[in-house]
Amino acid sequence: MNWRQMIQQIRFDLTGATTVEYGLILAMISLAMIGAFQNFADSFQSLWTATTELVVSLLEG
Repeated sequence: MNWRQMIQQIRFDLTGATTVEYGLILAMISLAMIGAFQNFADSFQSLWTATTELVVSLLEG
């Protein structure tokens, strides 16, 4: 096999392209999930902080 045939073969070889695309899609989904979980955690923490402050203020009178 000469170098021209090898370059043509590499140029039109798409077997790894699908794997790379699926990897990129998975990475994007993972980043979206991390962002959503972080937003949920912040909201949940705010909820418990407000609840704690309310209970403490009620107990103090």
